[in-house]
Amino acid sequence: MKLRLAYIFLLLISVAAYGQVNLALETDKKEYSGNENINVTIVLEINGTSYSQDTPVHLPDFSKFNWVVNGSSSNTILDPATNTSIYQMVYQVVLQPKQSGKFKIGSALVTVNGKIYKTEPFDITVTDKGLERSSAKIPSNDVYLNMELRNSEVYKNEPVVAVLTAYSRDFNNLRRLGSVSLPKQSNVQVQPVSFSKSDIEMNHRNQMSSQVVAVFMLFPKESGNIEIKPTTATVKEDARHLEKVFSNRVNLKVKSLPAGAPDHFNNAVGSFTVDLKTKNTDTQTLINHPVDVVVKLKGEGNLSADLLPKLASSDAYKIYPPKIERSLQNGDKGITGTVEAHYIIVPLKPGNITVDTSAFSFFDPQTKKYVDLGIRKVMLDVMTPEQIEAAKTTMDKVNEYTSTVIDNVSVPMLKTNALEVKPDSPRGLRTLFVNYVLIAVFAVFLLFSFGLYRRWQRRGALAGAQKIETVSEAELRLRKNFHIDLDTQMEYLDRLVEENKYQEYLDELENLLNELELETRKKKGISLITAIEKKSGSQAAENFRNLLQKARIEKYAPVQAHENYLEFQSILKSVLAQVA
Repeated sequence: MKLRLAYIFLLLISVAAYGQVNLALETDKKEYSGNENINVTIVLEINGTSYSQDTPVHLPDFSKFNWVVNGSSSNTILDPATNTSIYQMVYQVVLQPKQSGKFKIGSALVTVNGKIYKTEPFDITVTDKGLERSSAKIPSNDVYLNMELRNSEVYKNEPVVAVLTAYSRDFNNLRRLGSVSLPKQSNVQVQPVSFSKSDIEMNHRNQMSSQVVAVFMLFPKESGNIEIKPTTATVKEDARHLEKVFSNRVNLKVKSLPAGAPDHFNNAVGSFTVDLKTKNTDTQTLINHPVDVVVKLKGEGNLSADLLPKLASSDAYKIYPPKIERSLQNGDKGITGTVEAHYIIVPLKPGNITVDTSAFSFFDPQTKKYVDLGIRKVMLDVMTPEQIEAAKTTMDKVNEYTSTVIDNVSVPMLKTNALEVKPDSPRGLRTLFVNYVLIAVFAVFLLFSFGLYRRWQRRGALAGAQKIETVSEAELRLRKNFHIDLDTQMEYLDRLVEENKYQEYLDELENLLNELELETRKKKGISLITAIEKKSGSQAAENFRNLLQKARIEKYAPVQAHENYLEFQSILKSVLAQVA
């Protein structure tokens, strides 16, 4: 393998010594035995942007040989000495001789800017030694794998796309190809893109069938020359036997990232943007009420959740672990899309609060520079309930009261018919008169009904009639007369915690605390917290306040921990023992 690479390198040097368009074709040697493969290398180099390749490279006639495998790579580099771009294409073909003898390798042809360039033909010799064994070694049902990189030179952590292609002289053999196993090595992260097979194509004068069987992405973790291990696949020989085939090894040149990286650089390579916002566009929020804050990372490169900037911690708010959402797809230059972290924060202090992210920077391979995006901020105006109420204007209060009345009071809908009245018509005047009379009669009827209602109301008060009870009043009366079965309630809450039914637990806990508050006020005439403080001290009352606050916050937590609910139950049992 090293000899082959050295050979290609020397061939490129020899090509560079010629003019603006250079085409070369060589074999690794001139004499072969029958059991040796013939490695043919074609190199095309075009210097400068003023040259345009009109046709693909036409290969010589290889009909006297069996095709084993082929592959190509291309790259455009910038020569710093002349400040010109150089396009290089290397095409390799592995052949096997069908018979011994002397063979002429013809010319390769290419047309650039209307001019035809070709290589000089030459002869190679194949001896009889090992020819029979070689023919038996590569039967007609063999399948070959070729791994090719879209880019052979990248920066550290810069993604590169790899394509695995299967070849066979009989296209039916490609249908026997089974599962593909990607290479595993510590210095390169391998991420699959697709294992779907493409359509089978016939090429090389219908001598070889090819099919793309896998596409994957490589993320080099270190700089230097890295050899990518072979990719393997299984081929079904018969109903009981599977054969494993290996691809070629490929070399990846990984360049070190330049100096001058920001201190907070976290190996992000590509092009990215960062955004921080609250899910609710209104920045005013209530103290101890949850706020959904979203950190969004968008771009293309080695995009992953590990690169997401984190929210800075503060004593002004409490942060819950984020919920990660991904919308990713594979592009030509890496992974493209967005990664979002949804944080739930609970403000603990009133006033203006600033929520910050950690600083973020990335390296852009296109410009070869670091881009520092810094930190992102969002301002929250945290207010207490009293401040929010005091900030309301008179008109706001009137509108709020009106909305409440409209929402809770049923207003009957009167169906009316449109009537067109012409002022100059006698019939219209009579109609208007009749309408006015009806309105007057209706007004008198309302006044009379109102007088009867007031008289009935006074009579009922004098007679000591019982007041009609509303639904809410009846519910309150039943609650006051209701005796709490604490043992049953605690068993039910314990079962909800064991079954991880956290939302039902919080609802039932809220109902139970309300019942305890009513029961305490009914029996002792004081609140539940006051009763706890009188019997067990201020620390016990503070623990109960913390329980109430944690239970309210837990409702909005994206990730609910089982340990929190065990703590709730422990505090609750202690409280019940104190107020019983």
